[in-house]
Amino acid sequence: MAEPMRLSDHYLRDVSTRLVGSRSTRRRLLTEIRNHLEDAIAANLDAGMQPAVAEERAVARLGSPGALAGAWEERCRRARTRRRGHVLMLVVAAAAASVLGVAQHADGQRNPTAPPRACPTAPACDAHAPASRIDRLLR
Repeated sequence: MAEPMRLSDHYLRDVSTRLVGSRSTRRRLLTEIRNHLEDAIAANLDAGMQPAVAEERAVARLGSPGALAGAWEERCRRARTRRRGHVLMLVVAAAAASVLGVAQHADGQRNPTAPPRACPTAPACDAHAPASRIDRLLR
């Protein structure tokens, strides 16, 4: 004969039907809730409660399945909103950097730290030949 379903198993089944999110996330949360219930039941048994009463109190401390699932859904919603905000800031920063880069390139400005370009006729041009100190004084 099959063992009757425990109150905590009914509770977990009810919570699992109400949870949102990916399968792996829901599974992790249900495992966490199950572990919490088992710890609470063990603590109640150690305190001298009867098994049925210990389980009832542990389930009652978690609150209704609807409230627990609602709190989980709100947490997931806040996390999604936060992630979307971070992605939006990254996209805006990349777009601003792109616009500034294109504007600088279109304006013809070059990097201010880049060395000046040499004259293509430098060897034949006296204006660009390195002058010695004496040559500069004589001019």
